[in-house]
Amino acid sequence: MYLQETVEKLVPDIEINEIQLNAHLPISPEKYEQFKKQTEIDEIMQRLKKTTEDGWPQKKELPEEIKLYWQVKNEITCIDNLMYKGLKLIIPERLRKEMLQLIHETHMGIVKCKTRAIEFMCWPGMMSDIQDIVEKCDTCAVNNKEPMITSKLPDRPSSKQAADLLNQRRTLFANS
Repeated sequence: MYLQETVEKLVPDIEINEIQLNAHLPISPEKYEQFKKQTEIDEIMQRLKKTTEDGWPQKKELPEEIKLYWQVKNEITCIDNLMYKGLKLIIPERLRKEMLQLIHETHMGIVKCKTRAIEFMCWPGMMSDIQDIVEKCDTCAVNNKEPMITSKLPDRPSSKQAADLLNQRRTLFANS
């Protein structure tokens, strides 16, 4: 004897139609539309979308540009015509240079630029692209050579307090 499958809704008043995956992205509506448009015209993004929707074949059957996503294939989704790897937006080819400039505009060095980028976005080779742009930057080269200024340790707790007023977070995807 088999149990019948339950077909009733457990919570009939609540329907979940879509996941708001983009709610965490610091992105303006205009920039969001730009990402959608660039994703729609990017051949690689469209092949990735089709591969994700149709199912992943064997790695050897994939085009070279899609093989780059093979290791993370289970994390890739398409929502509202944008491609995501987990919660990170996969940046279309034409917008990568602009994103690199936004990531690097504070000249905070390789580690901070990488940390800033991996919060919200990704593309194959992003870390090496960030490293290249920072290493070629004259401003970053000068900033990295400044010695660390040490100060005398305070004699008692709270006798010396400080705040870093210049280290402010900026929205990565805000209109420029």
